[in-house]
Amino acid sequence: MSHTTTQQFTEATQKNVDIIHDFMRTSLKGLEKLTKLNLDTSRKLIEKTSDSMKDISHAQNSQEILENINQFTTASIENNIAACRNVFDVCSETQAKLGQMFETHFQHAHDHFSGVIDALSPNKSNFAAESMKSWANNANQTMAAIQKVASQVSEFTSNNAPHASKDTKKKTAKK
Repeated sequence: MSHTTTQQFTEATQKNVDIIHDFMRTSLKGLEKLTKLNLDTSRKLIEKTSDSMKDISHAQNSQEILENINQFTTASIENNIAACRNVFDVCSETQAKLGQMFETHFQHAHDHFSGVIDALSPNKSNFAAESMKSWANNANQTMAAIQKVASQVSEFTSNNAPHASKDTKKKTAKK
């Protein structure tokens, strides 16, 4: 193997490691945001529950107790809907960033990888080179399928989240 070919392979490997690092960093940022949202929502729920329990304990009659429970329930549902929207926003944002990174880097990496394979195998009937090319093509098809599924899930969620939110608000308003 020539020095140039080895250098090309090393550069391609390093670039792929950097790309994976970027993917992981973006994923972790999304997880950090989701964790923060979860903690904030939990804190708010504990505070609101505590306040509601105090209000209920100070109620003078059953009507006040029912009103306090209805207020608490309505506020909880609205807060949960808001939290779900925030989670959806974080997931959508992270998905968009990862999709953009994938589109930007994966094709370049594949092209470079194919070039290195071609350089490593001057004999085009080389079984290892053909296997690697086949693997790369299968990986491309798999990633395209994953992107399609992710896009469909995102579209489904985008289309149905507003309807679910509206229906939930209607149901709570009736009570």
